[in-house]
Amino acid sequence: IERMADAGIMASMQPAFIPAFIGRENMEIYASLLGKERLNRVHPYRTILDRGIPICGGSDSPVTPYDPLAGVQAAVQHPNADERVTLHEALEMFTRTAAWSAFEEKEKGTIDVDKLADLVVLSHDPFTVDIKDLTDIKIEQVFIGGRPALSKANDIE
Repeated sequence: IERMADAGIMASMQPAFIPAFIGRENMEIYASLLGKERLNRVHPYRTILDRGIPICGGSDSPVTPYDPLAGVQAAVQHPNADERVTLHEALEMFTRTAAWSAFEEKEKGTIDVDKLADLVVLSHDPFTVDIKDLTDIKIEQVFIGGRPALSKANDIE
């Protein structure tokens, strides 16, 4: 981590890996295999962010579910409470920082004037639901380049 920070390297991470492969219900088994010390070093999001290293969130699909909210939820509910990030930080990993990692921050990653307006409309505000219910949020509409591309009713082509 120190060498990454010194070299200005970003981290590309897939937060959904742990719940997808191990499952929250199997964390005790996973912990017994790794040992507490090594388990506490798995996916050190908070340590990385606190060192000033940007994290780009991804899914590594089809290895883990494509659903970015699954990755957001996993980062916020990290099995090691010391490595958890805030909901805002987790969402930023999958939006602004993801665009920055692809050198596309001038075109996307945030909703701003002169950007592409690639965005989704969600069924619920992620900041108002219980974090354990985050993956129950549905996509209502998809906009690409500011134009409707898909709606829940599939009436937009």
